Amino acid sequence: MRKILLILAAVALALLPAAPTLAKNGAKTITCVYCSGTGEVSCAYCIGGGKVNCNYCQGSGTVKCVYCDGSGRVRCEECLGKGYTYENGAKVECRKCKGAGSYDCSLCEEGKMPCGVCLGSGKLKCVVCDGYGKVKCTVCAGTGQMKLE
Repeated sequence: MRKILLILAAVALALLPAAPTLAKNGAKTITCVYCSGTGEVSCAYCIGGGKVNCNYCQGSGTVKCVYCDGSGRVRCEECLGKGYTYENGAKVECRKCKGAGSYDCSLCEEGKMPCGVCLGSGKLKCVVCDGYGKVKCTVCAGTGQMKLE
């Protein structure tokens, strides 16, 4: 029983705020309990990571290709998508698309291309903390100390 009481007393002492100290101007202060005296807290917008998902590509890093409209194929401009042309009045298979009427888009892969906003990463630097992941503590105004009144 005595051992349990000693453990409870140690936990209670650890939870108590630090003893007040006298600041230079004579005011009593304690270490800020919100930021633990660092003057900074994790950014709530990026959850301390410094980066957020790109709104344009929703964090995927890719967007639908504007040239092929996301299909991955482009209509052949030689045969206008028919798959054949006429030579000397005779209907012949289109040489460019080999009769398919379309060909693989050269600007993308399977209808997707890298996002131009995040450059394909899917992430952007947090505008709140400027990518740092931390912001100034609003409880102690970044001083790390709280005044006791």
